[in-house]
Amino acid sequence: MKSIYLAGLLPLLAVAQASTLFEDTFDRADSRNIQEVLDGIDNQTGTAFEPGGDPSGTPVYLHGHIDPASGFAGGFAAPDTDPVNGASARIVNNTLELAAEQQGTSNAIINHNFTNASILAAGGFSVSLDVRARGTVANGNGGGFALGMSLAEALATGDAFSGNPRLTGGLGSNIGAGNIVPVEVASDFWIILRANGSLAWGGAAGTTGIFGISAGQGIPNTPFGTITVNFLLDDFDAGGTVNYEVFYNGDLRGTGSFTWSGTNENYIGLEGRNGSGVNLDNLRIATDFFEPEIAPPFITAFEATTLGGGFARLHWDIGGGPFDVVIKAGSTTLHTSTDPRGFADVDAQGATDFTLTVSNAAGDDFLDTFLAAENGFSTVVRADGPVAWYRFNETFFSSLVIDSADNATPHNGTLIGGVLLDSPGTLDGAAGFLGADASVLAGFILDPAAAMPGYTIEAIVRRYPASPVNAAIVSQNDGTGTGRSHLAVDSDGTIQTFLAGGPPQRKDADVRLPPNVWAHLVMVVDTVTPEIRWYLDGELIGSTADGINPENSVFDPNFTLESATGAWRIGTQKLANQNFWLGDMDEVAVYDFLLDDPDGNGNLSDNRVPAHASAWLGAATGLLGFHADAATILPGGSTTLHVKVGADVTSITIDNGVGAVMPVNGVASVIISPAETTTYTITVQSPGSGQQTQLVTIVVEAVPQEGPEIVSAAISDGDFHIVFRGAPSMTYQVRGSLDLEAFDIDLGTAATDGDGEGSATIPLVPGRSRQFYRIEGIPAP
Repeated sequence: MKSIYLAGLLPLLAVAQASTLFEDTFDRADSRNIQEVLDGIDNQTGTAFEPGGDPSGTPVYLHGHIDPASGFAGGFAAPDTDPVNGASARIVNNTLELAAEQQGTSNAIINHNFTNASILAAGGFSVSLDVRARGTVANGNGGGFALGMSLAEALATGDAFSGNPRLTGGLGSNIGAGNIVPVEVASDFWIILRANGSLAWGGAAGTTGIFGISAGQGIPNTPFGTITVNFLLDDFDAGGTVNYEVFYNGDLRGTGSFTWSGTNENYIGLEGRNGSGVNLDNLRIATDFFEPEIAPPFITAFEATTLGGGFARLHWDIGGGPFDVVIKAGSTTLHTSTDPRGFADVDAQGATDFTLTVSNAAGDDFLDTFLAAENGFSTVVRADGPVAWYRFNETFFSSLVIDSADNATPHNGTLIGGVLLDSPGTLDGAAGFLGADASVLAGFILDPAAAMPGYTIEAIVRRYPASPVNAAIVSQNDGTGTGRSHLAVDSDGTIQTFLAGGPPQRKDADVRLPPNVWAHLVMVVDTVTPEIRWYLDGELIGSTADGINPENSVFDPNFTLESATGAWRIGTQKLANQNFWLGDMDEVAVYDFLLDDPDGNGNLSDNRVPAHASAWLGAATGLLGFHADAATILPGGSTTLHVKVGADVTSITIDNGVGAVMPVNGVASVIISPAETTTYTITVQSPGSGQQTQLVTIVVEAVPQEGPEIVSAAISDGDFHIVFRGAPSMTYQVRGSLDLEAFDIDLGTAATDGDGEGSATIPLVPGRSRQFYRIEGIPAP
C-alpha cells in the first residue's frame, strides 16, 4: 500500500503527469436534460458517451433518484408536487443544479465504472467538485459526491434524508460527529458540503461512524467551496484498503481509509438535497493528486490545563503547513510535534508560562499561554474528579474549548457560531453565548442509560431576560439511541430536563432561575432510584420523585433513561438549530457519579453540592446579580430587591432611599414600596472587580379606570350597534372574541361624550364565525 500525505507527517507526493479521466464544466445551454449536448465534457474514460439522455443508449449520466416527470421517460418536464419521489436536475447558468425546482433529492450517476488501468498505474485518483449548498441552513441539506458502488447499487438509491438505500450518508437526520453511518448508505465513501456550513464525510453502512466533520467553512446561508479528495489504492478488490485525504478550498481537513465492499465496483455519483436547489460545478476525476501549496502556519489555539503531580496539558490547533511544532517553557523544550491539532502532557517543572512556535519554509508563528490560577472552586471540582470540565478560560480568538478534566484524553470542544470567549466571569474567564447559532460541540460522550448509579451536571450560569424557550445548557446528539436536552432553562426561568421521553415527559424544578443573576446550578441524575434532583446555589430546589411539575403537568416518576451515544453539546439542543442559550456560562462539569450521594447508598448526608456552591461564592468576585421579585406592582404595593455578591465585596449601596445593604453569605434582600415608577441603581465595590453598577426598574401601574356599562345592543342595517355609558369624554377599546375567553380581536375604539354616553358600530360579515363583543378601558401609558 502506498503512503498518503498525512497533514505534514510525510513529504508531499510526487506529482504524477496530469491525466484527466472525466471532466464536466457544465458549460452548456440551460435545460432539464442535463446532457442534451455534451458541451463542457472532457471524456477520457474509454466509454463512448452519447448525448440526449436516453438510458437505452450510453448517456453520460443516469439518475438513481429524480422526479419521474423530470427524467427521460417524463420528457424532462417540470417536477410534480410530491417531494418524496424526488426533485429535478437541470443545467442552469453553466452549473448542474440538483434538488431543483422543489423540495427533495435528485442525483446523477456517471455512466462509467472508474476502475481504469491508468488509476492502478498511478496508484489512485482524485475527485474535485465545486458545491454551492443554497437554501435552508440545515445539516439535512447540501451536495457532494459518493463512490465505490456497482451501477445497480447507485441506481437503486432514493431520498438522501430518508431513502432506502441512500447514495450518501451526510444528509440524513441527526448526522454529526460521532454518529453511526445510516445502514441505508450504498456507497463506500461519500462527502457532503452541507447548508449549515459544515463538511461531513464517511464510509458505508456498518462502519463505526462518520469519519470527519468540519464546521463553519461556508458562506453564511450559502456555503460554497471546492471539495477535493485524493484516493490511494493498490487494487479494486473487495476488502482492499483505500487511503484518502480531504481538502476544502485547498485546506487539508482530514485523512483516513476505507475498504472496497465489492470487487471492481467504483461508479461515482453526484447528489443534492434542498428546497431551493444545490449547484454543482467543475467536476473532475483524474489520476493526478491534489497537492496544496505550502502556506505559512498560523496558530488558532494554544491553551494550558493544570494536571496533578506538577504536570500540565498543552493543547494546540494550527492552520497552514506542513510545519514543525515546538513547545517551550523559557528555554527548555517540553514537546515537539507535526500534528495540526493535538495535546501533550508535560512535566511543567514549576513553570506556568509556555510558548508554542510553528514553522515551515514559508514562515513561522508563535503564541504564549499560561496556566489559569487555581481558586477555591477549582480546587473542590478537581478533588471530586469530573470526567469533563469546561472552564472557559481560553483566549478570545481560540478555536478550541478545552476539557480541563484529568482524563487520559481530553474531550475538547469546537466553537460554533456566536460564542464569545474571554468574557468576564465570576472567577476568571467565562463564555458569552449570543443565542441564534452559538454553541460548543464537545468531544464528550456519556450514555445516560449506561451511567450507574448515575451522573451529575454542574454549571455556573447567567441567563439574559430575553432568553428563549427551553434554552439548553447541556444536550446530547442521538448517535445511536435518542439524545435529549439534559439541562435547560425555559424563558420564564424554569429549570428543566427532557431526559426520558422528550417534551411529553418534561421535568421541572420548583424554583426558577432569575435573569441577570449568576448562579451555581447542579442537576443530579440518579439512574437507579430513578430520580433527578436540582440544586440552586447549594439548595435542593426540586426532585422528580412526585411526578408533578410546578404548573401541575405530570410525568412518570418511574422513568427509564433513554440510551444515546452521541457527542454532547453546550448551549443548544441536539440538532443545534434551536433552544440556544442566551447569556453567560462558566465551569461546566460532568461527573460520572452522584455529586450529592458520592457513595451511591441513597443517604445524602455526604452531599458535596453545598460545598461546591460555597466554594464558588467564596471565590467569586464583585456583583453577581441584582433583581426584583416583581418588576410591576400596583399603587401601594411592594416588591423585594435581591442582591448577590462575591465574598470580596466591601460595600453595597442602592439609591432612591434604600442606602447601604449588608449581605449574609453573599445574599441580601430589601423590601421596597415605590409610589411611582422608579429605577433603582445598585453600586458595588470590590478589589477584584472594582466598582460595578446595575439597574432595576419597578413599574407602578396606574389605577385602572372604571369600566364602561353596556346600555343596549341591537342589529340594524347589517351592523351590530352597542350603546354604552362610561366616564365623560373617554376613549374605550372595542374588542371581539370567538370563545368568551380571549378577547383578542381588535375592532377599533369608541368614545363617550361629555355626559359619558357612547356607541360602537361593528359591521357584520356574512359567513364569519359567531363573535362576542365587549367595551374595555384603554390602559394608561
